[in-house]
Amino acid sequence: MAREFYYKGKTPDELKEMTLEEFSRIIPSRSRRSLKRGFTERQKKLIEQVKKEPEKFHKTHERDLVIVPSIIGANLG
Repeated sequence: MAREFYYKGKTPDELKEMTLEEFSRIIPSRSRRSLKRGFTERQKKLIEQVKKEPEKFHKTHERDLVIVPSIIGANLG
């Protein structure tokens, strides 16, 4: 039997339903600070691409991007 994934007691489906404000309450302070400062243009572009085509594999060099609820489960590389 496979183990279910949880982050801070929340399942991936519960995380996907959260707003960024709700999500920022449960993430560590460093990630919260990054979200508060905003995303770069490249990060915004990647998030929009993932929202449009979540099943597609997305190549990226954005290693400092905080994994926000809208891109959970996406294929990034």
